[in-house]
Amino acid sequence: MPDEPVEARRIKSLVRSLPRAQRTIVMLFYADGLTPREIAEVLEIAQSKVQGVLAAFRAQAALRMGLSLAA
Repeated sequence: MPDEPVEARRIKSLVRSLPRAQRTIVMLFYADGLTPREIAEVLEIAQSKVQGVLAAFRAQAALRMGLSLAA
């Protein structure tokens, strides 16, 4: 989309580059609004796995955006 901000395109590209399982977790959290606990229940995986995937995604997104996670 030409009018889309560069940052949005970068994040979409990052999401598309994730393996399917990780992409599913990220989309359930950010697009569908499920909690990590709900995602773990739906996917029948450990909540710690969901939280790890989300933390890794945030770190990758911050790197792509040139941001620091320290706040």
